[in-house]
Amino acid sequence: MSRETTPNMSIDTSKIARGLVERAFYTSEDIYEEEQKRIFGKTWVFVAHRSEFRKPGDFRTLDIAGQPVLAVLGDDSRVRVFYNTCSHRGPLVATEPRGNKASFRCMYHHWEYDRQGRLAMVPREEGYAGAFRKEDNGLIELPRVEIFEGLIFAAITEDVPSFADFLGVAAPDLAYLETTGQGALEVLGCYDFLYKGNWKLLYENTLDDYHAQYLHAGAYKMPEYEYGQAYASQALGGRGRSPEESNRQTRAVGMHSVLEWRDAPETLKYQTERIRHLHVAIFPSFLGLYHPGWDVTNYRILRPEGIGMTRVHNYVLGPANMDPEGKRALAERFHYSYGPGGRIGLDDVRVFEHCQRGLRANGRDLLLARGIDKPGDQGGAADEHNIRNFWSTWSRYMSAPDVKGGAQ
Repeated sequence: MSRETTPNMSIDTSKIARGLVERAFYTSEDIYEEEQKRIFGKTWVFVAHRSEFRKPGDFRTLDIAGQPVLAVLGDDSRVRVFYNTCSHRGPLVATEPRGNKASFRCMYHHWEYDRQGRLAMVPREEGYAGAFRKEDNGLIELPRVEIFEGLIFAAITEDVPSFADFLGVAAPDLAYLETTGQGALEVLGCYDFLYKGNWKLLYENTLDDYHAQYLHAGAYKMPEYEYGQAYASQALGGRGRSPEESNRQTRAVGMHSVLEWRDAPETLKYQTERIRHLHVAIFPSFLGLYHPGWDVTNYRILRPEGIGMTRVHNYVLGPANMDPEGKRALAERFHYSYGPGGRIGLDDVRVFEHCQRGLRANGRDLLLARGIDKPGDQGGAADEHNIRNFWSTWSRYMSAPDVKGGAQ
């Protein structure tokens, strides 16, 4: 039986196996609500980078499965992740996206919590009955938090596999991304942006080796755009194959996915030791990229805000031991393509919004079947093994509500 049913929807898993994806998976409000419960509510989700917490009181806020959470560095140097809600009447205790606080005070009645989440002060506490105790009314911690290299992940349920099992065979790829052979990375900057499209569009796009030479052709053809050389050499329009294209791989790594290739030596202007160009997607919302030509690491964190609205936390990272001038230059290279005015990112956001509008039409199922005739978990240039792997994982979570989602 290939069609699995869940409340208000059905998923034909045989279609996904054939590389066909229904348009409703991007446009249905019912699908979106089920994704929040069955995917984001039942797996590990990236929270923040450890280097964002430099001194006690540094904090980060976000939503997981629609629930507001707060990550904060305590006075004991431990990062904790709490539900961001006052124990009294429910308002947020931290309203800013990030910052530093000595304590967290609810704006409504000024209940105040310390950096370890303990309830420290209640105005006019004598008004409560004798059974009231501050120690019973602190912020509630999320049940599962793990740090892998510098990456902090959390889950809002106990019923998830260990983080090691969740990560599975993707661990070496993620570890390389977090160090690129240079040691510990730190966040050099982060900005948020919104696009009017489904969260899965950027996930697919980051793994998609088919679009870049076409969607970004205008940028690559610009004489001053020095970073486009590797793509420009691939004969736009599909004529011929370059050495760079012949070593490109799309890979399924357990429930996660990879796109990688080796950059040509002549494109390495800022360093010459690392040639591995790597995109790593950790299901469901962590996207990491390392670009050897720019010597830049970029993390894109997906925060769905609706069926057709996605917030992205866009990080640039560099070696923690790099001198200040080197960090500034690295951030400039990041900005040139991936920043708010970057030549590449704007193309992607624009096409996501066109996709979301077009997906409302009564068209055919979407076709993600490139390389489907090639057996195994690995494909070549412009194949879609990694994107089909995403949809296979998505369908397992969506059609099996009690699945733990461990690597296979």
